[in-house]
Amino acid sequence: MIYAHSVLGVTDTQHWEPLFDHLKAVAITTRENARCFGAGSVAETVGWLHDLGKVKLGFQDKLRGHPNDIPHSGEGAVYAEDNLGGIGKLMSFCIAGHHSGLPNGLNRSHGRPSRSLRERLLQSETVPLPDGVSLPKLEVPSCLDGLSPKSRFEMQFFTRMLFSALVDADFIETERFYSPSVTRKSAADL
Repeated sequence: MIYAHSVLGVTDTQHWEPLFDHLKAVAITTRENARCFGAGSVAETVGWLHDLGKVKLGFQDKLRGHPNDIPHSGEGAVYAEDNLGGIGKLMSFCIAGHHSGLPNGLNRSHGRPSRSLRERLLQSETVPLPDGVSLPKLEVPSCLDGLSPKSRFEMQFFTRMLFSALVDADFIETERFYSPSVTRKSAADL
């Protein structure tokens, strides 16, 4: 079994969160968060891919109490870029930055604290989708339909909205695992 989250001091994995369960919950919540701006299938896909790097043995070792610096967010970004066309590039920014903030789109960070997307992806591995993960058919959101590559503001704004939908969903679903007594309204209730 591959896990998304462990419980500090608990070695019985029956109390840990399986990766598939976490990915599914985040995908559903991200889709719901993005429904208001017409990006449901794109958001769901971002949710499925955001923690893809947790399939790596090194990351699973980290969950088992073996400290290491194995990152996990770049692998889903690599998958999106390599397999999902132009929209995959926008998705890769969100996935790669879901813990550390949106990376910049320049090829180099030029001494800035944030590394560029390219730098993050070069440090990532190509990994397969976990068993049971089936990505939805991508539908280009109407807000992006017909935009030229020069429509930078619209693409950046969309990417920030998608990023927000993912980060909120990941936080809520992780909190739900670690603090099940906390309840929050869903996007549909707001």
